[in-house]
Amino acid sequence: MESKNNTPVSMKRDTPSLPPVLQVRDTDSLLIIDDDAVQRRLLSDICKSICLIHETASNGQEALDILVQRRFSIYLVDLNMPVVNGREFMLKLNEIDSDAQIIVVTGENVPQTIIDIMKKGVCDYVLKPFRAEHMEAAIYRALERKRQRRIESEVYAVSESHLRSKLEWMTYKESRRNNSDTSEEKNAFYNLKASLSQGEGFGTIIALVEYILSSQDKNTGNFVIDESMLAMLHESIRYGRGILEGLGTIVEIYGNSPDLSEDSSVEFANGIENIIYKLKDCLEQRSLRMEHQKCRIDVSVQINQPVLEMAVEELLINACKYSKSGGHIEIFSQRVDDYFCLSVKNDIEDDDAGIPPDKEQMVIEPFFRLHPPVLNLALERFGLGLGLTVVNHIILKHHGMLAIGNVTDYSHSQPGRCVLAQIFLPIAAREE
Repeated sequence: MESKNNTPVSMKRDTPSLPPVLQVRDTDSLLIIDDDAVQRRLLSDICKSICLIHETASNGQEALDILVQRRFSIYLVDLNMPVVNGREFMLKLNEIDSDAQIIVVTGENVPQTIIDIMKKGVCDYVLKPFRAEHMEAAIYRALERKRQRRIESEVYAVSESHLRSKLEWMTYKESRRNNSDTSEEKNAFYNLKASLSQGEGFGTIIALVEYILSSQDKNTGNFVIDESMLAMLHESIRYGRGILEGLGTIVEIYGNSPDLSEDSSVEFANGIENIIYKLKDCLEQRSLRMEHQKCRIDVSVQINQPVLEMAVEELLINACKYSKSGGHIEIFSQRVDDYFCLSVKNDIEDDDAGIPPDKEQMVIEPFFRLHPPVLNLALERFGLGLGLTVVNHIILKHHGMLAIGNVTDYSHSQPGRCVLAQIFLPIAAREE
């Protein structure tokens, strides 16, 4: 058995130009299983050229022996080998690692063979002889699929946890409501006072007016107003007017139940592109990158699209406000049990900038602010710490749930903290 634990080295040969997400990482690895020594050497050289850690085995049994010690990101498998052939090895591999990324490398160019092999969950099929760049492309595709599957698995686990905790919180809230507890009303008034006192807006207007009044000339009765102070007062008035308009919108939302109709989750997700376009200036202002992954979960949901898009827009604005400068915002969809789940994930500087577990339920309470307001976003519809409250109300009117909190992001080379906001919408039962 040959074993090559290669340390990544810098190569001069040109490799295909690929976006950063497809670059090989130190945690990536590959196992070559082929009985042809020349073929093993060729595949090993390709792995070296892209700095990919790898090992080799001359048949399926040797490969299985290696798997006792470690797992690999990708498996390059020849079909015809002695002792344990490629087909037998793949069957046993799937029992050991159900998420194995397998690339079959063979000279069998028989259509039915290719179809049968691909049905076994193989992610790619490369015919011998092959060009090095074609094999490299197949390896990159397999690495990306492996990473995407890992991210989906981690997000699914977080989503299920969010779903359970949200159901428990809703049960607790209902019991509190039945007990006529007034502490929530007290908190709401306290949060409103804090919101009015923070940043620009009403608190600043009051402070500026008081300052201006105190500067009155007792002899002439005139007031001297600095130009910068006047600009600050004008900006605060603009912000205050926006608050009043937002409150008017909230009154309309709370005063009317949205008419829901059955729609496709894909159609709903496609509409998010229009929201992203509206945020173009905001994204440029903070050097943010917003990525919307194409929705592949095609299910029926009962929604009012304009109203629901208002909630999504607020979540995206929230992500823009509290992402670290130059950060990344991702939007993606998945199915979690009987729910269609839309997720918005944004980078944060550290845990203090996100939403700790003990504040996850508080951030949707009226007037609550976890962080000082960010007021340089002209598109901000709601203020006073009411944005997530309105989003939660809209989602509840759609018989869904909102969950938001900090999670660990493993999609980059170095794990980091981020905020994950998720909308859960019940999937409509299809009539038989």
